[in-house]
Amino acid sequence: MSEKFLTLTWQEIRDKSTTMQEKFIFAEIQQLSILEKGCIAHNEHFSTLLGVEKASVSRSISNLEKKGFITTKIHKGSRNHKRTITINKLLTPYKQFVNTPLTNCYESKETNTINNTYIEDIFNYWK
Repeated sequence: MSEKFLTLTWQEIRDKSTTMQEKFIFAEIQQLSILEKGCIAHNEHFSTLLGVEKASVSRSISNLEKKGFITTKIHKGSRNHKRTITINKLLTPYKQFVNTPLTNCYESKETNTINNTYIEDIFNYWK
């Protein structure tokens, strides 16, 4: 079985307008959106993926929709209802990525030496 993963940028993780559960659901929606039919996952899919109740997933999806990040469209059929989830906007616009450091790091002669040594060790390990 191949490994499956979600991708969240640091800017998305640090977004204060969404909960961590909403971020994980949003990331999964992004991944599923590239499929031919788009994201048509049921709440049960997200519930199983995150190990939370379906009601909690429903609230998170509703919150993402209220905040304008996603749009859900219900397709009514004879037996079941199908839902398509589309992305309206990213959690954090890419323009904000440029000037947002990961941490407030104060560089001194000592930390610079330590960082360079550490980076060289990692580079040599990869070789």
